[in-house]
Amino acid sequence: MAMRDGLAEAERRGDVTTRSQTLTYLMVAGRKRGDVEEVRQAVGPVIEQARQAALPEYEAMAIANRAWVAWRSGDEAKAAADAQAALQMWEGLPVRYPFEWMALWPLVAIALAAQRIEPAAEYARRMLPPQQQPLLEPARTLVEEAVRAWDAGQPAETEELLHRAIRAASDLGYL
Repeated sequence: MAMRDGLAEAERRGDVTTRSQTLTYLMVAGRKRGDVEEVRQAVGPVIEQARQAALPEYEAMAIANRAWVAWRSGDEAKAAADAQAALQMWEGLPVRYPFEWMALWPLVAIALAAQRIEPAAEYARRMLPPQQQPLLEPARTLVEEAVRAWDAGQPAETEELLHRAIRAASDLGYL
């Protein structure tokens, strides 16, 4: 309710930055609830507002969420392309964007489903640096253990841990 009130106030004042930010976080809240249709409908307006406010990080957030929608809808090619596009946009920012998990979780799931353990482990690794928003438990520990298993040359253990991490990520609203 408070975010919707903030959005109404931003619209009243003509504040494109706050409008863009609020629309983005309402979209993220929809994702965390698993509401594919809400997120699908939000992506276009979020991209439009982010461009108006000159906030490429928020445009990339919308593209990452579009990747999630595509993944949840079974379109892995579109999901992978959008996730990579979001990551490229964030990589072009002067400071590392802390919410890369938005794009990385679908990439982990896609790679794992194709039994491509190495890229799945490397995507998972990218969620762990201190500059990234810490993952909630048990996802964080499972990702850490999967990366350690990969580094120790244990692909079967890595695969099992990543499958468990994906289940945890789904339960936590990441996927």
